[in-house]
Amino acid sequence: MKTARTLPRIFIHSIKFSAAVLLLCCVLHAAELHGRVTDQSGAVIAGAHVNFTAGQSTYSTISDYAGSFTISSSAHQGTLQVSAPGFSSAAVEWNGSALPIAVTLNPAVVSDTVVITAERRATSLAETAANIVVLTAAEVNRPALTLDDALRQVPGFTLFRRSNSLTANPTTQGASVRGVGASGASRMLVLNDGVPLNDAFGGWVYWDRVPRAAIDHVEVLRGGGSSLYGSSALGGVVDLRQRNDTLATIEAAGDSLNGHNVQGRISHQFSGWDFSGNGEDFGNDGFFVVAAQDRGAVDTPATLAFSNAAVRAQHGLGAAGSMFVSGSLFAEQRNNGTTLQVNSTHLGELQTGIDDTIGKNLFSIRIYGSGEHYHQSFSSIAADRNTEALTRWQTVPSDQIGFSTYWTCPVSSARITAGVDGRFIHGESDETVFTAKKPASLVSAGGRNNLLGTFAEFSQTLMRRLRVSAGLRFDWWANTEGFNQTTPFSTLRTDLTLLNSHRETAWSPRLGAVYDLAAQWQLTASAYSGFRAPTLNELYRSFRLGNVFTRANEQLQAEHLHGGEAGIRYLRQRVLLSAAYFQENVDEPVANVTLFTTAALITRQRENLGSVRARGMDSDALFLFPRVQLRAGYEYVHSVVSSFSQNPRLVDQFVPQVPFHTFTFSGSYSGFKTWTLIALFRASSRQFDDDLNQFELAPYSVLDFSVAKQIGPLTWFANASNILDTRIQTAATPILNYGSPRIVSGGVRFILKR
Repeated sequence: MKTARTLPRIFIHSIKFSAAVLLLCCVLHAAELHGRVTDQSGAVIAGAHVNFTAGQSTYSTISDYAGSFTISSSAHQGTLQVSAPGFSSAAVEWNGSALPIAVTLNPAVVSDTVVITAERRATSLAETAANIVVLTAAEVNRPALTLDDALRQVPGFTLFRRSNSLTANPTTQGASVRGVGASGASRMLVLNDGVPLNDAFGGWVYWDRVPRAAIDHVEVLRGGGSSLYGSSALGGVVDLRQRNDTLATIEAAGDSLNGHNVQGRISHQFSGWDFSGNGEDFGNDGFFVVAAQDRGAVDTPATLAFSNAAVRAQHGLGAAGSMFVSGSLFAEQRNNGTTLQVNSTHLGELQTGIDDTIGKNLFSIRIYGSGEHYHQSFSSIAADRNTEALTRWQTVPSDQIGFSTYWTCPVSSARITAGVDGRFIHGESDETVFTAKKPASLVSAGGRNNLLGTFAEFSQTLMRRLRVSAGLRFDWWANTEGFNQTTPFSTLRTDLTLLNSHRETAWSPRLGAVYDLAAQWQLTASAYSGFRAPTLNELYRSFRLGNVFTRANEQLQAEHLHGGEAGIRYLRQRVLLSAAYFQENVDEPVANVTLFTTAALITRQRENLGSVRARGMDSDALFLFPRVQLRAGYEYVHSVVSSFSQNPRLVDQFVPQVPFHTFTFSGSYSGFKTWTLIALFRASSRQFDDDLNQFELAPYSVLDFSVAKQIGPLTWFANASNILDTRIQTAATPILNYGSPRIVSGGVRFILKR
């Protein structure tokens, strides 16, 4: 006879048994998809991403070393999406039919590449005359140490100096291409999700503001982009396209400089909203930028520590539209190679935007605002480098509000794009000047930069083989509320000078044509003009690097570029070959001009040179094979000062920081038992560090290598940057500075696909 005490036990065991039976029934009832991924030849593809979508649910896995995959779900029908590096994606509709599922992937097709940057809308690479290079997420992520180093795979792309953003002072991180740059301000517009990444005050770029784990691909436009994008795009455009194909990406790594790097991206859908966030934290002990034989007691390793974070909320609008709001924070701290030379940045930004399609009309709107505080110290260094004295301590507050909007629509066989954008910037440089190691005075200078522009572009296919495009932009620029203020501590009497306002306008036209020859050959040609307004940094902020002091100049005028290119392109399914001759003339370019030299100090000032002429050729090759991608590029550029009446001795001198020859090569292999191998090589000829061509920087070549092994959702990787430990001369101050030595890093990456 069962007692009252035993009844609850029987009841509990009955529930457990029933639950187990129910769970077993559910498992038996669940549909199990299994299959195999192969290429056209029947060879298996390991490491392919397999997503099965049924209703609102998505199940993900990765094919194993035999190309096999298995997914368990309760659904009996849905869509199977399979993708792998070097192959085009494939979609298979499954309705409970026979198993296993055989999925065949075809090699990726170069001719189907779609770019946004060329015409500010989706355009096939074969339809545009623009000179564009597209880098994939894999090329951006490994094995280069920084985003800007990865972009150097594009021949001609460079920062002001050879050093990368691991050690380069932020004020020298402006991007340039084709030899048109002669100072630290960027001659290329850098966009992140349609919003300028160029610093509002100085025009340079914080390349560590965006985690590379959040980037899907990068488009690099070489040649004038002002007809569509305005002032900052004088020499071209770098467009960072964000990824949205993952639920989570997390990466953790360490390096041989006792460094760490943790970055990631995560997203979640809830009630029609798509929430996402990304962030990164980085730091290391750095390295010496001065050679051992030249070092003194003041020399310390150049270090970098930064953190960034961004959140975004996006909601659909109708059938094909969306709106979003996002915010980001960024903090960076650097030691620039001596005890007293440091700098730091704190920046916050808010963005909102709408992308919508109504009928055949596509609209895009972006509104953004940011605030920033930049701090930097400067010092004078004794000849033996054993003592240094603080000379200046700067605080640079700045803020901006900006917007951009455009509309595009097909009209018969043509397409029209039109828009308007603006950027309104306020900033100043507040300095404490030191004399004999004591504070001597307070110096402030600043003002406002207002830029407003409108543009339109028309493109049409004529006679089947000929496609033409024509664009025109009008820009208005004003520098207002400028001032200089000095307060000596000895008298505490303030001397304030209000500066005259300066206004300019500029027209930026562009013409382009693509002519199809037989058998995938194309002829391309473009002619364009552009302009760049000087930044508040160039107008009002002086700086010092080593024993080189560079003065600001509030009298600077805008730069104007006139150029063109003609080329030939071969475009097949898995091959891209291109070559183009270009010539670009820049009138009134802003450059650092040497005024006088002493044993202790070289003094320069930012000035408008008469004109610079850059001409040369660039060529690119891309080969896509199953599991293998090969990319190579070469650029020759001859960039000289062609006129300067105020200082004729600079005429025919080479533009500083521009190499004559640049060669790049990259190769990647992925697939065999989920291994991935990547190699990057680049070589650069000699260049000069100064306008008088007195300090020559030697040629160099550098090799990077990466190996990765994928195990389920985890990828283990190891990288070697500058594996041959090449000594790269980056600056002569006049002591030679050197770039990154060999750095070995390794870590693990977790990816969860949608």
